[in-house]
Amino acid sequence: MEKQGKLRVGIAGWGSSCVSYVRSLTQIDSAQALVAVDPYHPHALEISRIAPSLAFKGDILTLVSGSDVDAVIFCEPTGNIFPLLKRALQCNKHVMASSASAISSRQLQELARLAGRQRRLLMFAEERLFQPALTFLRRMLSEKSGLWRPQYLRGLSISGTSNGDAPPFASLVEEALALCARLIEAQPDTISGIACRTSGHADPVAAFLNLTYGEGKVASLQISLAEAQEVRQWVLATASKTILVDECDPRAPLRIISSNATGMAAGLLHSNPPTPLSDWPGESTVTPPVIAADPATELCRHFVESALKRDLNQGNALFWADVASTWEAAQQSMALSGAPVGVATGLGGETARKHPQLKLIRGRGVGDINQGKRPILTVVSR
Repeated sequence: MEKQGKLRVGIAGWGSSCVSYVRSLTQIDSAQALVAVDPYHPHALEISRIAPSLAFKGDILTLVSGSDVDAVIFCEPTGNIFPLLKRALQCNKHVMASSASAISSRQLQELARLAGRQRRLLMFAEERLFQPALTFLRRMLSEKSGLWRPQYLRGLSISGTSNGDAPPFASLVEEALALCARLIEAQPDTISGIACRTSGHADPVAAFLNLTYGEGKVASLQISLAEAQEVRQWVLATASKTILVDECDPRAPLRIISSNATGMAAGLLHSNPPTPLSDWPGESTVTPPVIAADPATELCRHFVESALKRDLNQGNALFWADVASTWEAAQQSMALSGAPVGVATGLGGETARKHPQLKLIRGRGVGDINQGKRPILTVVSR
């Protein structure tokens, strides 16, 4: 049970995000970081400097089973995280995990059902939703605002090889798919994808994904581990404006570019004296000011406050189950050389696909087709 209006939080895992979460929790009055796992953690010394009173325990199971914490934050990497999350929920802990990339859509559905039965909050980190420029963009795209209607969304996510700490490729792709779903406010109907692989490596180093939605909306995502410079950009095209979010540009993370030649011409033509044609601007760019914020701290604050209120509606496991289902469909499309694949949508992908999946079999020009055995099933088009 949460005591005295404070949530006692344990930190589990070896990822560098451990340091960020510990630092964030020390800034939240309603949270108390009590336990971190493993005194031999690579960041143990830095964590101890940030929170001198923080205790360390030898293993994660001891942490999640103990009565001295109300919630557990799992940071990458933690090996096979699914049974750990399941165990934490069974021990009546609120749970937040820094990534859902190692968990299948079916496993996420199972965790969501378990969290509901236990009346515990299960949340997967969406830190970038608290990035001010993206917060602004989401608000403008929301159904409540109705201000901008997107024609298409384009995302570019490059982890950057120069930083030496690239996340797993699946994690990078699912993060891009999740943010795309949040901005469009829908899961895609179909997805097609092309993967770029290097010799000797099974996992892709880049993926190029095209997503289609209802009402004609489309999105295109490019994700890469191969390029040296980190890039995180989102471009939204509307009928009259182009909105550019550059997460790596601290000076101008958000730009709104307007182009309306007809409207400009009418205004400039009737000015007194008339503006020379050579001076007419083709476009105008506005850089709205955004309030600086620490996304990690805001994410932790959201988790802590939601857990204390037992606001289970803030759980997002079913949302991530849909994201995982989209990634699974993308992998099928990649195996089919980019053929579009329907995405199972609904509560965590529980809705059946609209059409059966077909696999493309290439003969590679070997043998004589007339000498082969007659297939059991022959499909003849009308």
